[in-house]
Amino acid sequence: MGFLPAPPFGQPRPPAVIDKVGFTVDKIRAAGKVAGTLVTADELPYGLEKGLQFFYAHSAPSFALD
Repeated sequence: MGFLPAPPFGQPRPPAVIDKVGFTVDKIRAAGKVAGTLVTADELPYGLEKGLQFFYAHSAPSFALD
């Protein structure tokens, strides 16, 4: 689709990607399989609503030390 795997920090994922993920999850769940995908914290509620059972949310621990 030409999009990055993850949106830039603080930006939502493009609607076209969300729609395609939802469509794919519906097909996977209808087949009785476990569905999972990459998510941001803001996308977790949508994923739970769609029936996702496996989530990967990356965290890059970068702390500013004084």
